[in-house]
Amino acid sequence: MILSPGDNITGSGVRAAKDLQRGRPKQDGGRMRGIRDRQHRALRAAWLRALLPACALLLCAGCTARSYAGIPLLAGQADPALQSLAQRAASGDKQAQLDLGIRFEEGNGVPRDEARAIKLYRQAASDTGGTIWVYTPSPGNGAPARVVPVDTGPRQAGIEEARKRLGTMYQGQYDK
Repeated sequence: MILSPGDNITGSGVRAAKDLQRGRPKQDGGRMRGIRDRQHRALRAAWLRALLPACALLLCAGCTARSYAGIPLLAGQADPALQSLAQRAASGDKQAQLDLGIRFEEGNGVPRDEARAIKLYRQAASDTGGTIWVYTPSPGNGAPARVVPVDTGPRQAGIEEARKRLGTMYQGQYDK
């Protein structure tokens, strides 16, 4: 359809006629555009649902610890007993953290490193687990902000020997 100056078309008819003249499909009062938008959003959501697990796997593949406190955790790269101790310490075993800290303090099977010993003693001495309270802001739909309890596992008290060793190491740093 070609428009000429004498054609009497008004309102949305003018827009539709001009769109047809330019080779654009008729919009049906916006209904077609709405359907296309919904289809596009559904397709995009399907792609995101398909790609999200793949991206998570790729990101987590690099998250696996290859070492803990400088001790390689891959088989055959260090003494198996030391690797086992490091793996237990990495998983949160307080006694293993204390034992590994002692090794670093004394240089037993590992290079002597007071900074790593202090870090491990801190982990072994700290209380962990139990309930923590997390602030969640308002989602913006009129709901109020709130504080939510989160269970972080069974409560574990810190080891007293780790506290003593930590105090001794700190005292030794100030005496120098």
